[in-house]
Amino acid sequence: MAPEVAKFLLDLQLSDDDRRGLDALAEKARLGTLSAVEQADLEEYRRVGRLVELLKVKARVATKP
Repeated sequence: MAPEVAKFLLDLQLSDDDRRGLDALAEKARLGTLSAVEQADLEEYRRVGRLVELLKVKARVATKP
């Protein structure tokens, strides 16, 4: 992995708007009030989050001396 790509991945974070949206979905999930569409959105956040975390692990390994 190129160092520039690794740095990009390690710096990757949710935007403030995405964080607020995710927090709202998580709260509704805790309350048991998610709609089917919101449940699908939350699952998509989880799926993408797992992928990003996997890429970050690979980036950390690639940048180790």
